[in-house]
Amino acid sequence: MREKTLNGQGSGGLLTVYETAIYLKCHPQTVYKLVKEKKIPFIELEGIGLRFRESELRSWIEKRSYNPPILNSTKNLEISFPGCANLEVGGLKLKRINKVRWNLAGYGSIYVRKTKSGEVRWYVDYFDRKKKRVREAVRFAQTLKEAVVALTEKVRMEFDKEYGIKRRKSSILFKDFAQSYLEDYAKVNKRGWKKADQSYFKVHLIPFFGEFTLEDVNPHDIERFKDLKQKAGYSKDSIRCYLTILKRMFQIAIDWGYLEDGENPVKKVKVYQGDSLKERILTVDEEERLLNVCSDYLKAVVITALHTGMRRGEVLGLKWQNVDLENRKIKIEGTKTDRVRFIPINDDLYFVLLELKEKGSHSGYVFENSETGRAFKDVWIAFKTACRRAGISGLRFHDLRHTFASRLIQAGVDIITVKGLLGHSSVRTTERYTHSNQKLTKEAVEQLTKKGILFSSHGRQTEKGKEALIPLYSNN
Repeated sequence: MREKTLNGQGSGGLLTVYETAIYLKCHPQTVYKLVKEKKIPFIELEGIGLRFRESELRSWIEKRSYNPPILNSTKNLEISFPGCANLEVGGLKLKRINKVRWNLAGYGSIYVRKTKSGEVRWYVDYFDRKKKRVREAVRFAQTLKEAVVALTEKVRMEFDKEYGIKRRKSSILFKDFAQSYLEDYAKVNKRGWKKADQSYFKVHLIPFFGEFTLEDVNPHDIERFKDLKQKAGYSKDSIRCYLTILKRMFQIAIDWGYLEDGENPVKKVKVYQGDSLKERILTVDEEERLLNVCSDYLKAVVITALHTGMRRGEVLGLKWQNVDLENRKIKIEGTKTDRVRFIPINDDLYFVLLELKEKGSHSGYVFENSETGRAFKDVWIAFKTACRRAGISGLRFHDLRHTFASRLIQAGVDIITVKGLLGHSSVRTTERYTHSNQKLTKEAVEQLTKKGILFSSHGRQTEKGKEALIPLYSNN
């Protein structure tokens, strides 16, 4: 039976550039690049263009496949290779020195040892560019061949450092580098990497860009991604978040040397600049209605949020060891910005916390679930239900934080103090959370009338009922 191909023809059928890209699981630009460098078998037909035989592609792939031997069990491995005094690995000749050591001319030597637990560990022994001897284990190496690869790579790196040589790293697929970014950068440097970075890559970015190489991703592809997400019904704010993380990933790729030209393709794409802040300030009347329908534990959570401006995770994760009722202050640590801050406890909050303290806590958390004996993971459903019963629409738990900040601004508290209470690293961020409402803006302008002087658009000066025409601009 003849093997079917992508276009329904036999194994000798011709594939287009697009079909070849699908077959190789790469971007069409990569196919053109391979043709230009004459690294892939192709046929150029006059008036038709490039075509590829699937049989030739399969043969081309098989010649480049590499399956290194893997040891079945490292614990039971006998560290001995009888009858193999000298070996050849990848064209490099190894001379056996003893049972556990081999010499690689021009590079150094390789040896193997067993740990106390019986695990086999491979080591490399060489001199760096400063003529200092280096002996170190090769992490994850399972075979002699893998140890040889590690030794040659380390010596090459020393050579490059000595003579200032910069080599281009081999192409890497987007999905492969995304995993490195998540493990080696996001996981280390970002607290919310699972909810944001990992989720965005898994659900949105990798399904679209996964089979591209980093070099192949261009602004046009990113624009197509934007268009696809917009047609799928995602908001501009959501798409902006995806592009922000994508931009950061490409910058890390540049910093790590995976993109030689050093150009970030996302910088050439217009990112939505819509107002991501959804303002919703709780009025005094709404607050009273909300608290009246809240259960006891939810009421305490809401009051704490309204009187401290703490984030939901900070409220639910608050421990008694960080609550100083005697000095009336709360210590917030392990925050989004990794900065410790202190928030004063006012009278209303003090009596709420005092009542909770008297009830006791087995877990050490302020807001403890009586059924599980642990901290509450979330209050989203209870909060949503309470808002519905109170007849309040469009209110999120995070809006309690907005309300806290806005009320401070209305009370005349300076923005630097508000910034410190909210735990922001920049005043600009605080400004977004604490926009003055129209009433305050109007009152601010009305303050000018207290001076008793106004200038009309016609140059008329009014002063306590006196009117006189004066020029709009004066040399004086």
